[in-house]
Amino acid sequence: ATGIFWGPDLILLYNDGCRRMIAGKHPAALGHPGREGWPEIWHIIGPRLQSVLDTGQATWSEDFPLLLERNGSLEECYFTFSLSPIRDETGKVGGIFTPATETTEKVIGERRLRTLRDLAARTAQAKEVAEASRIAVETLVTNPYDIPFALLYLLDDDRQRACLVGTAGLAPGTPASPHVVELGNLEEPPQGWPLAQVARTGQAEVMDALEQKFGALPGGAWPVAPQSAMVLPIMLPGQELPFGLLVAALSPRKAFNDDYRAFLALVAQQVATSMAKARAGEESGVESLEGGGGGLLDQAVQRPRAADPHGGAHLEMARLRQETARREQELRAEAEAARARVVSILESITDGFFAVDHQWQFTYINQKAEQLLQKRPDELLSKNVWEEFPEAVSSIFFEHCHKAASQRIAVEFEFEGFYPLLNIWFEVHAYPSPDGLLVYFHDITAHKWAEEALKESEERYRDLFENANDLIQSVGPDGHFVYVNRAWREALRYTEAEISHLSFLDILSPKSHAHCIDIFQGVMAGEKIDKVEAVFL
Repeated sequence: ATGIFWGPDLILLYNDGCRRMIAGKHPAALGHPGREGWPEIWHIIGPRLQSVLDTGQATWSEDFPLLLERNGSLEECYFTFSLSPIRDETGKVGGIFTPATETTEKVIGERRLRTLRDLAARTAQAKEVAEASRIAVETLVTNPYDIPFALLYLLDDDRQRACLVGTAGLAPGTPASPHVVELGNLEEPPQGWPLAQVARTGQAEVMDALEQKFGALPGGAWPVAPQSAMVLPIMLPGQELPFGLLVAALSPRKAFNDDYRAFLALVAQQVATSMAKARAGEESGVESLEGGGGGLLDQAVQRPRAADPHGGAHLEMARLRQETARREQELRAEAEAARARVVSILESITDGFFAVDHQWQFTYINQKAEQLLQKRPDELLSKNVWEEFPEAVSSIFFEHCHKAASQRIAVEFEFEGFYPLLNIWFEVHAYPSPDGLLVYFHDITAHKWAEEALKESEERYRDLFENANDLIQSVGPDGHFVYVNRAWREALRYTEAEISHLSFLDILSPKSHAHCIDIFQGVMAGEKIDKVEAVFL
């Protein structure tokens, strides 16, 4: 997408790639001051553009946040763009050349993936359901952009009540966050969440018009209240009905689409996985309960009491052994299901991912990493990363990965590839784990090349219009000239003073007026014209 802001009023010209950014304001924004095309962000980009006009200094912004009006409401967007001055015939800055790339999906996708990573890492050590619940909502607090607030409810054994066990971004005990919700009759209160329905069906539900039901609710990172929320079931492995319910408010600044729905489903899955593990730990605690004589249960199994002449102790021990074996099978099944979900997530992400143990040996490699590293998993698993990629030892990759592992901190950096001769650049994020190090990376070569090409071509773009052999002119919506290049001035022999008072009709033969007016009006209405024939005076 490319735009040009021209003149002191910063008249906006743009190509087809910019139409999505302009959205419903096209074609009215074309040829008008930029502040009319983007009033919602002009307080941000207006001063930046004016600074380039005043100083002639180019700027570069990466993943820059902007709230653009799309589909009738403000939407969270991100762009990487540059502002490069275009000089007129006097050498002064006459306009600004603005190539831009939208990076919204990348930024939001990385943020959501980070939430899922943190949720998995932080809840992994929970030993009790209450602890897993607390850690889960504490983690969700860190992403108020996608989840302005969240409520976590657990169902009682009779499935008659939902009890609030954690909140993120919303105080407990408000009309929107009751401590207890009665579910016995499976009828929803008129002003409440559809908890009974989700508890009954196990299917997620979206609830709209929140302000009408609860009044203004906290918007998390946004200054406006969310209008919708999703109620999701917390389904433990092997269970047909929910163990709990998660209420997640939806961002008022992002459309609810399939990607958003999938993200919240993965959040609920991860919460369920942590609860299943914690619940299994609680239930298996019977194995370490002390017996009547003070010994542990396993000791009691080895030395059953002989005081029971009818063999009751032996029968009880046999029952406990059987129960323990059953629980072990369930735990193995739950662990395998949890592992399968994690693998599914890792194989679906667009980042390359690999894990290494404390000896720097590969323990897992996803499909994207296989593609980027140009080696199959069977060539790398159990191999030392520094032996397989010796060139990396003398690079910042080695330095930063050791820093992450030794200091137990997350690091991110750019790295010129595992194969330097191929000139492939990666953006790398490394996170310490109990078992070693987790590394996520993706190819940014195209971005690096574009960045370098843009820097190298800034001067060329500044002179592009002025030094072109073709006659180039730009006119405003009133038909008066905004800009003409040197070839135009030399060919038609008008002075700067004359041009400042002329419209395009003033330089055309009267015979061409009607035809050119029709074409001009069509272009202003959004039509594309490839060729115009006219007689100049």
